[in-house]
Amino acid sequence: MKTKHELIAGAIVAAAQTAGITSVSRDDPLPQDCPEEGIANFVFDGPRKIGDRLGDDVREISRTCQIELVVMGETQAQRIERYEAALIGYGQLLADLDLASIGVDHMEIGEPVEPDVIAMAGASLLRGAVIPIELLYETSNNPMETAP
Repeated sequence: MKTKHELIAGAIVAAAQTAGITSVSRDDPLPQDCPEEGIANFVFDGPRKIGDRLGDDVREISRTCQIELVVMGETQAQRIERYEAALIGYGQLLADLDLASIGVDHMEIGEPVEPDVIAMAGASLLRGAVIPIELLYETSNNPMETAP
């Protein structure tokens, strides 16, 4: 049986794969070459306990995810267009995603941060960002006893 931690991560990645905004990977290093359609790598940190509800064995959890987004374009205008389309697409996807049905109490989407360097071939043709997400939820699963 999947833990709540895995159910949440799986739901986010599955929605991204279905949306088809870019190629999608999870917790992988970025590939050497950027796919033509771009790539979004979802990197989940381990769950972090931020509190307890005494008496009922429920833990309050914070879990961060970073979307490493990279798009490619031959011209600067093309890179900007694809970059903005991907940001808007993932922003809309996350805003519309119903994670409350699997127990997420709150999702905070941070401001995209553009890296100084993208460690992929053809870096001059690439544009990227890291989009931070914080997920807050409650679970009786102990993150120290079950794999995230």
